[in-house]
Amino acid sequence: MPTRRHFLAGSAAAIGLAPLSAAPEARATAAAPAPASATPGTAGPNLVVVLADDLGYGDLGAYGQQLITTPRIDRLAAEGLRFTEAYSTAAVCAPSRCSLHTGHSAVRANPGGVAGALKAGDTTFAEVLRARGYRTAVIGKWGFGPEDGDQPSHPNSRGFEEFYGYIDHGHAHEYYPQYLWHNGAKETVAANANGAKGAYARSASQRTPSS
Repeated sequence: MPTRRHFLAGSAAAIGLAPLSAAPEARATAAAPAPASATPGTAGPNLVVVLADDLGYGDLGAYGQQLITTPRIDRLAAEGLRFTEAYSTAAVCAPSRCSLHTGHSAVRANPGGVAGALKAGDTTFAEVLRARGYRTAVIGKWGFGPEDGDQPSHPNSRGFEEFYGYIDHGHAHEYYPQYLWHNGAKETVAANANGAKGAYARSASQRTPSS
């Protein structure tokens, strides 16, 4: 039976990448330089993955929606790939999000208390990409592990060199957060101080990753 490492290696090969050469315990961090590409001078395809909780199949124009306009996502679909026989791996947020990152679901349910975390043996697609010289970033909701900037389930420890958003699953339910995380540091959203609703999270997280 294929293992998750075989799955990730096959997925990598399908987009012109090679399997990971490092053990899963050898985690990339934000401070680590990007590995050199195996094919110098050859740029790989740009990859943009959009994950939206509770978005139905028919809610986008690219999939037949006629009442709501989604022109930017429709353009991405027109210029990229559109999946018509793919399904979410779970009916709730945390396990489906985990499966997107790792190809399987180490997190089996939404947290009732402490948020689920990625395990030492889990390999994310960001780690596969980093091993091939890609720059990687995740913006928005992460949702795995304790709300701590220095822990093994943090996105910077899982192949993403740039992170801005929510670490904690529950914190991501706040539309007007008083702070968001930039890599391992909390950044106060001044417009939302003392319970004010001055900056909706979507606007507060409109940042350009460091180059």
